[in-house]
Amino acid sequence: MTGSGPRAPRLTYDLALAEADYPRWEGPPRRTLVICTHQRSGSSLLGEAITFAGDMGTPLEYFHRGFRPSFAQRWGSSGTEAYVADLHRYRTDPGGTLAVKLFWQDVADIAVERDPALERLRAIAPGDVPPGLYRRVRAILDALLPNATWVSLERRDTVRQAVSLQRARQTDVWRDLARHDAASMPEPQYDFAALSDQLHWILRARDRWNGFFAANEIAPHIITYERMVRDFETCFQDLRALMGRSAATLPPTRMRRQADALSEAWAHRLLSDLRRRAACPA
Repeated sequence: MTGSGPRAPRLTYDLALAEADYPRWEGPPRRTLVICTHQRSGSSLLGEAITFAGDMGTPLEYFHRGFRPSFAQRWGSSGTEAYVADLHRYRTDPGGTLAVKLFWQDVADIAVERDPALERLRAIAPGDVPPGLYRRVRAILDALLPNATWVSLERRDTVRQAVSLQRARQTDVWRDLARHDAASMPEPQYDFAALSDQLHWILRARDRWNGFFAANEIAPHIITYERMVRDFETCFQDLRALMGRSAATLPPTRMRRQADALSEAWAHRLLSDLRRRAACPA
């Protein structure tokens, strides 16, 4: 169930506009910062700090089915090879760093596009995926994202992550830059089935990423949403050190916290509903 009433108009994210492209870069990037995550894990907050630091790229969901078409249209990219070349050309910063945010569903889309036989990866339970499939995915990503530094960004509190994701899906407001009129947004409605689905996919995506890292012997740099909330400065400086950058002043944040009393009420209700159904299965 979704809220009634008109949706707030979706404003184009300014970091996805032509004004945020870098000067033309020729050839592949020297290195790629890859943020492996799932929606509502604080990736926009982290991504904005990375961007405004000025020397670590601009991590956006360049391979996400909701973002990629607008980039391809703006750059005039026809086909995957041209799109990747344009991504390298316009989104590699002057120091040679490309930053990309990847959700697991993006990885699956890329993998199937490049190797249709990997379609079966979608149907296999995370614990049953042969390591060789994950290694084939790694080879595809390595070709697109050269010299990757892998960062795993996750939210430990998956119940509140599911609540945040469901509210964003209902209101179509994915980040709050103080530009939305709350009165024009639909009133979100609690929906146990939809929240359970979100929780399922969050956990499934986490298992996929963990399987991918294990199969490819990758030890990613781990950042949690909870630690960012508690000590964002340290998370930011640790990431700069990982990328070989010196400590810098943390850029001011434009992001406003979206969780509120309704989010907390939904989280408690969801936990209660999950416990009740576990105790009394149908």
